[in-house]
Amino acid sequence: MRKVHWLSFFFVFFLLFTLSTASSAKSLRISLREEMTLGHLDDDLIYMWVGIAVDESGHIYLTDTLDYSLKKFSPAGRLVKKAGGRGQGPGEFMAPREVQIFQNYVLVTDQNIRGIQVFDRDLNFIKRIPFSHLILDMRVCGPQAIALIPIVGVGAGRLKIIDFDGQEVTEFFYEKTKKMMLDFASICSDKEGNIYLVFTFQDRIEKYNLQGKKLWTNRLLKVKSVSKEKINRFEVPTRVVYKDVTLDPVGRVFVLGGHYSKHQSRDIYVLDAQGRYLTTFTLPEESHAIYIDQQGFLYSRGNDGVSLRKFKIIYQVD
Repeated sequence: MRKVHWLSFFFVFFLLFTLSTASSAKSLRISLREEMTLGHLDDDLIYMWVGIAVDESGHIYLTDTLDYSLKKFSPAGRLVKKAGGRGQGPGEFMAPREVQIFQNYVLVTDQNIRGIQVFDRDLNFIKRIPFSHLILDMRVCGPQAIALIPIVGVGAGRLKIIDFDGQEVTEFFYEKTKKMMLDFASICSDKEGNIYLVFTFQDRIEKYNLQGKKLWTNRLLKVKSVSKEKINRFEVPTRVVYKDVTLDPVGRVFVLGGHYSKHQSRDIYVLDAQGRYLTTFTLPEESHAIYIDQQGFLYSRGNDGVSLRKFKIIYQVD
C-alpha cells in the first residue's frame, strides 16, 4: 500500500509540474487595428498634440502645443470645443503639456508655467492649483492625490503627491544621483494608487506604492551606460531609453521605447503588474507618447503630431 501511495504522489506531482510548465510556456501576442485617425495633413484640426486623456464616455482631451490650446473631441472625432490662447493668464498657455481627468475636472500642466490649470469638462477655466516648480510629468493617483515630478535642478529625483488645493501630502525620492537629467521619468498609476516610473535616460522601469516603497525594478533592455554629450559646461544625456508608460484596463504595463529599441520610438514593451516581461509589439509610426483609455483603446502619434491615431488592441495567447 505504501508503494502505491508514493506512486500516486509522484504522479500527481508530475501532472502539476507539467501543467504549470505548459501554462508558463504560453506567450502573449498583441496586434493593433486602427479605429480612427484624428487630424490630417490637409486640415488644421491639430497642429502638434502633446498630452492626451480620455473620459469614461470616450471624449478625447488633448493639448496642442503649437496652438496654445486644450481641445475636446467627441468619441467620433468631432471638435467639441477649444480653450486657451497664448499667454500666462487664467486659462492661457505658453507650452501646454500633460492633461488628466480628475473627477469632473480637466487638469493641464504647462512646461513654462508653474502650477496646474483646472477646467471643467466643458473646458471652462475654474482655477489654478499652485505649485512652486515647473512640472515634468503629472498623474492622478487617487481621489485627492496628484503625483508630480517637479523640475527643480540637478539630481532632484523627487516625486511629490499633492491634493486638489496644492497642499503637499507626501514625497519620496526615486533617484538620488546628482547628475543632470538622470531623474527624468514618465509616470502612470493603477487603481490602487501604485505608481509606475519609466526613466527617460536610464534602463529602469519601477513600481512604487504611495508611501514610496519600491515594489520592483526591471532593466528590460540591458542598457549599461548613459550616452552623454557636453553642452557648454554641462554634461547631459542624449539617448532616450524609454519615452512613456501607460496601463491597460487589467493592469498590464505598456512602455514606449526610444533610441535603444529595434524600431526606435515605435516598440512597445508589455509587462504584467509584477514587472514580468510579456511581449513586444510595434507601432506603425514613431510616437512621443502612448495612452490607453478605460475601454482599452490605445492612442499614439501620427504625422509628426498633426494626427492622433486610435487603435483597438487585439490580444492573442498561444
